Amino acid sequence: MTPIATQKPTVTSNSILEAEVVKPAIDKPAGKGLEDLVRHIGWKMQPDADRQEPYTLEDFANLIRRRYKLTMPVAPQLSKMLTEMGIEMVWFEQQKNVNVDGWNIYDLASHLWQIHIPSGLGIFEPRAILHETFEIVFWRCYHRIPWFAAWAKEMKIIDPHKSADEFAFLVMLPRRKFCNLARRLECDIWQIAPKCAVHPSVCFSAVSRYMNFPFPFFHLRLSFGAKPDQMSMRFDDEWTQAKIAAKTYKPPKDEELDPYWDNLSPEQLRLWLPLTHFEKFRPKGEFLDIPLDDVTALALQRYQTVIAQTDRVAGYQLEGPVSAIARPGEKSQVYVQVVPCGYEALLRAKEVDPLTVWPAKPTSPKPTSARVAVSHTTV
Repeated sequence: MTPIATQKPTVTSNSILEAEVVKPAIDKPAGKGLEDLVRHIGWKMQPDADRQEPYTLEDFANLIRRRYKLTMPVAPQLSKMLTEMGIEMVWFEQQKNVNVDGWNIYDLASHLWQIHIPSGLGIFEPRAILHETFEIVFWRCYHRIPWFAAWAKEMKIIDPHKSADEFAFLVMLPRRKFCNLARRLECDIWQIAPKCAVHPSVCFSAVSRYMNFPFPFFHLRLSFGAKPDQMSMRFDDEWTQAKIAAKTYKPPKDEELDPYWDNLSPEQLRLWLPLTHFEKFRPKGEFLDIPLDDVTALALQRYQTVIAQTDRVAGYQLEGPVSAIARPGEKSQVYVQVVPCGYEALLRAKEVDPLTVWPAKPTSPKPTSARVAVSHTTV
């Protein structure tokens, strides 16, 4: 019998969410495992007058993780999770020139929900599976839990399709576990990604979102050789080019900047001020002209991690020295982390009181000035 597909999202204002929402998926009974999960969510996340903060999407993701005992990396455990939920997995061959990560449907023959995923997604398959899982669970909760629509409205989840990738991110990389791993690996994206079985760019996002430090922090992903006419990386000139693939500037600890900066010693202020210029760093997607003796270009030329105290990062001239850590990897990608001079070891330290003086005796800044001559080198 031909399965019935879930309805395509269509916007309507006639909904219990009392907002512009998508038309709900069909209300069809699911397998016992999925219905048990919905009851569990209804019990665990029901509104509590004594609770100061409402449950969030992150709480929702953590509940799923605990329910099915998911640990990093989650990929090997998803098949077991879907079996327990009573959701069937179906793989199909992706057609050429069609970019579809998957969909979910209800099968009238088996009376079960199905997730259809194209084969060949590789490292992106767990995200696709969790994306579709969230949509199915969301709509079952919507139909079965009286207060769920009000919660979704409060969380601004009007279209679960648009929140499904966020759910997948939170399940794959739980905040506390990821932060502990990142500190242990000194925030090295290339080492963290295989441990989590996710793409390095996902770990970049997690570090940028989750990690807090008691000092300013700048995180940058550069893509060298990203222009179509730049078929290989050539270092036979005084400079090269790189595309800003992603960037994040984080102030110390949180948003309480004014009292924070007022408590800085003159030495701290001198060390921290150069990083504030990264707040106005050029937008994502733009190309940078980078000198060959820049720490980012040196890392790619040598194909090894370079740590340097320098007053120039990615061709961007600063008003004082900073400590930059550039780590090259696949496809001419370079991940760059910038901290005040002398704070390098704190990338893996636990969060501390924001008023703590770091460091008592910072290392003396020694701006990088070495120029490496590399001719006709392809990485």
